[in-house]
Amino acid sequence: MAAHAGWWRLLGMAAVSVSATYLALYELGFRGQSGRASLRVRHRVGEAFLVYVLCLAVAAVLLAGYGQFQGQPIDLWMQEIVVLGFPAAMGGAAAQVVL
Repeated sequence: MAAHAGWWRLLGMAAVSVSATYLALYELGFRGQSGRASLRVRHRVGEAFLVYVLCLAVAAVLLAGYGQFQGQPIDLWMQEIVVLGFPAAMGGAAAQVVL
């Protein structure tokens, strides 16, 4: 899937990932949200980006650990990381909601 997605689609996927993370953390009304929702919008958006960046790092480490980068061009690495970053961001947001 990552190899066939263009850069604009991957950019869109990154935007959807950050938006869905923001929604899961602040807008969907999960338990404990009132404490997080009292933060400023800039802080909330920054936290959503931080969750996404950490998820991209985890995705890169997992892909490298399983040998996905061997013999592949760097642009394919980035595409795979962005695609795997979406489910990782959803899991990261869910974990933060639970904690």
